[in-house]
Amino acid sequence: MEMPRKTRRIADSNIATLLRPEELMTDLQALDAFNLIERLKREVKIPNHRSIYLSDNAYKNFEMLTNIVEKFFINRCQLESTDIHNSCKAVLGKLYQEESPRKDIDSFVENVEKILDESISNYRFYTTIEGLDLEGENELKIGRLTVQKPDFMSLKQCAADDNTISSTWNHMKDSLWVTGEITGSEEYAERRFFEDVEATCGLLAVSLTTVLERGGAAVRLIPSMSDRIRPTANRWFFFSTKSKVLCTSICMRGYQKLTLNENQVSSLMGCEWFQELARVLQNHRDNDVEEAVRRGIYWFFDAQADMKPEMQLVKFWSCIECFFSFENDGQTTSKIKRGLTAILTCGRYGFSHTGNWNVLEKEINDLYDLRCAAVHDAQHSHINSGHVTTVSKWAAWLILEVSGLISEGFESRAAIKEEIDRVHDQKQLSRAKNT
Repeated sequence: MEMPRKTRRIADSNIATLLRPEELMTDLQALDAFNLIERLKREVKIPNHRSIYLSDNAYKNFEMLTNIVEKFFINRCQLESTDIHNSCKAVLGKLYQEESPRKDIDSFVENVEKILDESISNYRFYTTIEGLDLEGENELKIGRLTVQKPDFMSLKQCAADDNTISSTWNHMKDSLWVTGEITGSEEYAERRFFEDVEATCGLLAVSLTTVLERGGAAVRLIPSMSDRIRPTANRWFFFSTKSKVLCTSICMRGYQKLTLNENQVSSLMGCEWFQELARVLQNHRDNDVEEAVRRGIYWFFDAQADMKPEMQLVKFWSCIECFFSFENDGQTTSKIKRGLTAILTCGRYGFSHTGNWNVLEKEINDLYDLRCAAVHDAQHSHINSGHVTTVSKWAAWLILEVSGLISEGFESRAAIKEEIDRVHDQKQLSRAKNT
């Protein structure tokens, strides 16, 4: 195994230190010395189901060893850094039960690799999505993910007791499901699946925003995942301190289930831009403009999932900024105003027309000022749903236009900026001739 001699000496020393009995602590010693979180960090499980804990010095050496080992697997896809960390702990636990454990880094890395290889598997995930329904269609395929109606048989085929299956079904049966297969470690597969789910919800939100009158203010697609609150109704009660008469109230703000019928699904699947965006979101090519699209759709998803109009507006602007803020030259506002106006006016999908250039440019400037007031001056309650609707539509159509440019061969935002500058200069020249 290729490794600098100095690094090898350090790693071998780390292993030797970790195998000294005096560097280890019992359950009772760890309980007296550390809080729960710190104990979990230092815990090493031995295959006989006993746990021991690393002292301060041992834990320091373990962190050094893990950093060295991680460099051997840094380019291995389908793994998370936590997988490497946990595998190092597992190997260490096995060494603790051996009478004459090997203390060299080569055998340690070899054993870590065996555990990592065994952790790679194919996983199929299912989660729910709120705010959408299908009519006349059972599923909607978007790249490697599928949005489908609830399917009890998919759950029934799992190896689990009846109570677990029944409970899971009762929690998931009233919403559409999103499903897909990912290969990798369990943690890697889960992360990638939910990244794809967020991107897919973002793509659907962009698509719906372009056709709905209220745009992004009417869309709220929220998958069931660890950092998202499902948009169930908020309920509260109150009463007069004099009469004690109970009054209850319920708020369903923003929760509107949008239904796609057969014709709408077919139309969506036939859109060139929809297929291009699905490819960009799931293929992860190392391409500047495609990476900007992925970031933009993340912010679009996050904006439509928010409940506060101020935050929605800021996040929709973040989506737009992904395409124009790549040069740190202090000209972000002017680049956004110029770029957004040019693309929405002269793009292939014709969101606006050339005669509306000045009006659109001024409106973009005014609504960006509202964003700046929220971000830089902490203003709030100055943004309404109309503002959110307008900016969401700009963001959605911008993403559509960029997908068209990608299909034409544009690979960088700088190349798009050059085209924008050309269009802008032509407009300025035309203005000069008409004055």
